[in-house]
Amino acid sequence: MEIPDRFVRRLVIGVGNDFRGDDAAGLTVVRRLSNNPPAGTVTRVETGDNTGLIDAWQGFDEVVIVDAASSGNPQGTVFHIDASTGPIPEGLLRGFSTHAMSIGGVIELARTLGRMPVRLIVCGIEGREFAIGAPMSPEVLKAVGELETRLRRESSIPALADWV
Repeated sequence: MEIPDRFVRRLVIGVGNDFRGDDAAGLTVVRRLSNNPPAGTVTRVETGDNTGLIDAWQGFDEVVIVDAASSGNPQGTVFHIDASTGPIPEGLLRGFSTHAMSIGGVIELARTLGRMPVRLIVCGIEGREFAIGAPMSPEVLKAVGELETRLRRESSIPALADWV
């Protein structure tokens, strides 16, 4: 990945699995956002090992990660956590991940290694259906659209952090 130029303000990364229903939420948000991304925003999808995120966000001061969650909240609930100020609360993600290492685990590894971006916001969309071949649920699709709109409207992470 090229080092971002001085006009790029943030990186938005979608994480997930296209073949596991609601787990495609983060990927869908970012793919939609990548069609005419907001000024100063670079997008990336990550469908493999989440540890690659540490290298992906190097050179960016502001990073937003969008992923599906399984925390027991109502389906389609969107939450935002400023992970640059501390760990992601365990109860929100419950360790759920179809990836080799959870987002929370990757963030804590990066923190330990001193490889965190200045600001890191994690946006989670609560899902329920993660079976192979399942479609994305209507509640999650609605939340995907709402989060895409919000990410287009907010041009910086501090505004997102206020939204948490």
